Amino acid sequence: MRLIINLFLIILIVFSLAIIPINYQLLDFPYFQSNQDAMDDSEEGLNDYFNMTVNAEAFLVDNSFELILRSTDKEDVESLINSFKTTLTTNTGKTKTIDLKDIQNSSKLSKDLLSDFSDEEMTEENDKTVYTIEYTFYLKNLDLNTNTYSTKIESSDPRVTDTIAFTFRYLKNNMYVGSSEAPPNNSVFAKVYYPDEDLLRLVPVNELVEDGNNFIRRSIDTLLTPADAAYGLSSTVVTPKVDNIYISNAIARMDLLSKDLEGFNQGSTASQFALNSIINTISEFDIVNEVKFFVDNSDTGDYFHGTDLTETFKVNTLPKAYVGLETSKNKMFLYPIDIEEVSLNDKVLSIISTLKTGTYNQGADNNLIPTLPDEVEVMNYRFDQTNIEIFLSSDFLTVYDGHEAYQKIMYESLLYSLTSIEGINTVSILVDDQPVEDYLGINISERQKPNKFINSLN
Repeated sequence: MRLIINLFLIILIVFSLAIIPINYQLLDFPYFQSNQDAMDDSEEGLNDYFNMTVNAEAFLVDNSFELILRSTDKEDVESLINSFKTTLTTNTGKTKTIDLKDIQNSSKLSKDLLSDFSDEEMTEENDKTVYTIEYTFYLKNLDLNTNTYSTKIESSDPRVTDTIAFTFRYLKNNMYVGSSEAPPNNSVFAKVYYPDEDLLRLVPVNELVEDGNNFIRRSIDTLLTPADAAYGLSSTVVTPKVDNIYISNAIARMDLLSKDLEGFNQGSTASQFALNSIINTISEFDIVNEVKFFVDNSDTGDYFHGTDLTETFKVNTLPKAYVGLETSKNKMFLYPIDIEEVSLNDKVLSIISTLKTGTYNQGADNNLIPTLPDEVEVMNYRFDQTNIEIFLSSDFLTVYDGHEAYQKIMYESLLYSLTSIEGINTVSILVDDQPVEDYLGINISERQKPNKFINSLN
């Protein structure tokens, strides 16, 4: 009888539980709580949402930049680097695109809470593990030239919708060849024009030669021996031997022999290098205003790729903007770009603009670098007879702080450029309208002349 009563009570309790609603929040059992959360996650799509969301950012650290990715999927965040490309653009519009996966240098994986990843306010029960990976890319490994770069980092993954953008200045560990006021004892400087390593331009350099007679003859002969390989100029001789040199009435007659011209007549580039290296070098002497070529005592014939040898070549007297030329040997030279403006003010403005871009008329040019950064503003300038007084912003004093080679090339590029204008012999610089008595050990607010010998080798 007791057994029957107990069975009846159990059936009654089960039936009551089936029809009476239960408030799970009043039951402090982990099983019910976790299952309720799982149902809520499923209904709101939180699992899918966070597993498919990626957060990316980048920032500069010294001479590197770091890309940080965050996701709740460990394998996902580690593979995302394959989706990123970086586009670097100079101020002349020259671009370079890099796959980040090809230049990855180091990475570090760590874990965070969801609250550090999401902008949404999440309850403690919804916190999930977020994987954060930091990739470091060293600028020196990106094969960049010295310049200022606008940088965009974009992903092909549709979950990364924002473009990361920043600007940085990259300075290679370059040495500035520099200038000299006087050669060492028992030697002289011969100013000659050597080709650069890309055979794109002729660079004025002062090469040391032993003191002695017939200096003009020895200067021209210097072209027959390339500059020391340590400078990163061309190892190719682009100039034929000049058999004889005669100078009369400011005209330099250059006599050549046809047998010496083999190899200098095959194309317009080789021919122009051969002619211009001789013309530019001989034109450095004040007694020369024009240059005339003869081959086998004749000024006719098919030489130098059809160049008209009856022509007399005049000395180039255009003002110049001296920008930087960077070589593969981490050397910097000053390289002159002709300025063709007519008025005095336009010449000054074009020189300043060219020093800021590294090119003339915004044409992109490999290896040429600006010497005057954009943030250095030219507030004003004025002429005082043969002197130009130029007023710069305070950034001039700090922009290359700690990089003396770049400070020197910036300063000397201003001197050489502005004094290339006819009638301008000296330059004085004021910063924020104030004199600067010590910049590189020089009182630059006093009238300064550039050193006599630009790009002095050895």
